[in-house]
Amino acid sequence: MEAGSLTKAFEKAENLLRNANLDEVCKHSGASRSENNIIIRYFNNDFLILLPDVVFKTVYETSDNIVLTTVDKLLILHYLLSNGEEKTNGDFVGYKDLPGGMFYYSTYFKQGPNRIIKCFEDNPKGLYDISLSLGGEKLNYGDASVCLKIFPNIEIRIVLYREDVEFPKEAYILYKDDIINYLNLKDISMLSGEIAGRFSRMKRETKNENEIELHSLDKNFKYEIASRPGAGYFTRCFSCGTCTASCPVSEIDENFNPRMFIRRCLLGQRELVLSSKELWFCVQCYTCYARCPQDVRFTDVMAVLRDMAVEEGYISSTMMEKAKKIEKMIQNLRHSITEYTWMNIKGKKDNDMPGKLVSEFEKMIKELG
Repeated sequence: MEAGSLTKAFEKAENLLRNANLDEVCKHSGASRSENNIIIRYFNNDFLILLPDVVFKTVYETSDNIVLTTVDKLLILHYLLSNGEEKTNGDFVGYKDLPGGMFYYSTYFKQGPNRIIKCFEDNPKGLYDISLSLGGEKLNYGDASVCLKIFPNIEIRIVLYREDVEFPKEAYILYKDDIINYLNLKDISMLSGEIAGRFSRMKRETKNENEIELHSLDKNFKYEIASRPGAGYFTRCFSCGTCTASCPVSEIDENFNPRMFIRRCLLGQRELVLSSKELWFCVQCYTCYARCPQDVRFTDVMAVLRDMAVEEGYISSTMMEKAKKIEKMIQNLRHSITEYTWMNIKGKKDNDMPGKLVSEFEKMIKELG
């Protein structure tokens, strides 16, 4: 649905809800009333609709990070306002089997099933973990299947099939045939898109960052790095961990791991490396440089990676401004470290200096956070 049509449909639904009998709305939809407002469950979360302004709010504080799209809100309003009473058998059917569904199936397939196929084509079992977090239940159909309750009166089933020698990979979303009493065909198509979108987002958010997708590796990345001045020896690394054990920043923030940076570069994880904010944490103290048994020269490698991140557009203008601030902070840190070392040599140890240095490190990391 185009943005203009979506806005008009939403405004129309808002006005209808303002003038609706809330008791009838709740009776038909399974929602509940809170004074003159409505509470409706959608994708395993309760949402409060404040009337007459039709403002959507999450009911529990733990749900504050959930943001409803305009499509979400329109689907909720259409569900609440539905009043169809067509008799059905209560069977689970596909979109094509709904009245008129055959004519809109192509658009529906692109919005929902096709995106679900792409989301789980390498790992159908991944459907389980994401669906459970949405309140779903595991079923025993196909190669992976789940049952999800979208609204109090709308339950769906998703079934995935792997590709084999006879059949291509497939994804089916099955609906109870009484869904037509709550949503029209266009709504159902949009709902399939919201389901697929949630799966995709949650897969990205819950993905273990150490999990490597082979198709995303850039086999030329390590050679590009090694061709730059100062980084020619970095492929010598055998992951002994001396750099990380020596790094003062690693003691402050465990996410900064020089050994892991080199490892990811060697594996070809270009995007992960160049888009990482930790790339800018290095204070160029050269401790790792001095202690590395393989003369990898990590400090110079980090300078090369920063240059590549800028050249390839992985750093935003905001991050660039932060990086400039960090560079000034790094210069002050180097001065403080040099001063502390020189005072120790002279026997004039400053017991307060280590605490000051830690404070400066923490301030720098917070600036980049």
